[in-house]
Amino acid sequence: MTRSVPTPRSLPLALLVVLLALTAAACRTTPQAPVVGSVQAVAGTDRTVTADPVATVTLDGSASVAPAGATLAYDWLLSSRPEGSEATLAAAATATPAFVADRPGTYVATLTVTAAGESDSDIVTVQAICPEPTVIDGDVTEDATWVVFVPTCPDVLVTSRGFVLADLVIGPGTTVVFGPGAGLENRSGSIQAVGTADAPITFRGSDPTPGFWKGIAFTENDVRNELTHAIVDGAGLGRIGTGLDDNAVGVDGNARLTMTHTVVRNSAGVGLRVGGGVGGSLAGFVANRFESNAGVPVDLRLGDYVHFLDDASVFDPAEAPNGAGHVLVRFAGAVATPRTWQALDVPVRFGPSSPSGLVAVQAALTLAPGATFEFTDGFGLSVATGAAIIADGSDGRITLRGVPEGAGQWVGVSIASASAENLFDDVLLQGAGQSALGLAGAPAAIRVQLGAAAAVLNSEIRDSAGCGIYEHPTAELSIGANTFVNVAGDDICDGS
Repeated sequence: MTRSVPTPRSLPLALLVVLLALTAAACRTTPQAPVVGSVQAVAGTDRTVTADPVATVTLDGSASVAPAGATLAYDWLLSSRPEGSEATLAAAATATPAFVADRPGTYVATLTVTAAGESDSDIVTVQAICPEPTVIDGDVTEDATWVVFVPTCPDVLVTSRGFVLADLVIGPGTTVVFGPGAGLENRSGSIQAVGTADAPITFRGSDPTPGFWKGIAFTENDVRNELTHAIVDGAGLGRIGTGLDDNAVGVDGNARLTMTHTVVRNSAGVGLRVGGGVGGSLAGFVANRFESNAGVPVDLRLGDYVHFLDDASVFDPAEAPNGAGHVLVRFAGAVATPRTWQALDVPVRFGPSSPSGLVAVQAALTLAPGATFEFTDGFGLSVATGAAIIADGSDGRITLRGVPEGAGQWVGVSIASASAENLFDDVLLQGAGQSALGLAGAPAAIRVQLGAAAAVLNSEIRDSAGCGIYEHPTAELSIGANTFVNVAGDDICDGS
């Protein structure tokens, strides 16, 4: 007999629902329970520790499981660690290896266990945080040494504008952090911050905003004052030291500082100011770098201070320029001992400031090949009797020019010396001839005065508001292969 099979349409609705549910359940894959006795790695619980270069962090994989009667073999691997960390696992073939969390950051360890031909792996993460720094709230009144504890972590937190009244030694790799408006200023004793190329000393604000903290001021004449392999970052808030405002590093009050291989960056004002108050000098200055400062990289009080600066330093890197691309000299002053002004990667600019005037060259002054010097209204060079100016640009043209561009923007060079060393060779003098300063004869880019001597060779005099060269009747002038462009007076005025 043929049996009629009911179709879903002919089944009662309740029965149809039951059949569909049973069918769906049969189609689902049932999760498999762990096989009893299989290998299972358990690397432990993630945790947070304090970074410490002398303490160990112990991991624990003893909760790992092996089949009955089998022995587990442990194999740990430190699969990730912070940049700069030298952490390694000790006893990596045991259940409880250890390592030193020598840097803040994330450490990841992988555990692989093996037994009875089976293996399994698990990971554990350890987050290391910085320890609390030593807090300095007030003056440093006793000799002190600040050293690094955990690299890249703040070692010292300065919370106020503190006077250093003793000898403060800061070791390589130390990080000194400043709170808002805080700074350091040595009023007696010394600040000796000597890092290394691999472990520079860092001075920075607790907030990276430029001008968050004041800066570092040196006001004590101590030969031990030093910044070597240091980074001064984000300073320049208001006055620090006895000088003017807004400098990251200040040297004044007749202080002395040796500064080498140091980076000054992100100042809200000037990078380095020398002589912002009544004096100040650099006992040494080598291979420093100034970048991303809001003002000029270096502000010098007097013209004689130009010789402090070296041609191995970087004053305005193209990738991180400062707000002003020149070194500023505020006042003329005198050059009383033989000096060389080096060719920097930026011009050295005299002024604007009041009073302006001529730099009184009272000894031999050498301008290095390739150097550029800028002069604003009322500034110039005056070479006294017994002194000399040597500007030999045969290995790289030397430039003396007025700012802003145009005729008669600066006085020029006045020579009263009869020295046979007085020389301009391959020099551009532009925009001079502003004034004869009450002396006989016409204004000129170069004035060779009564009884003086000079040689001007292969040079270009451009945009003079007076003569190109003024020669007193009693002067001795040697010239050759010079070019005169847009000179208001005669190329050479003989003064007769």
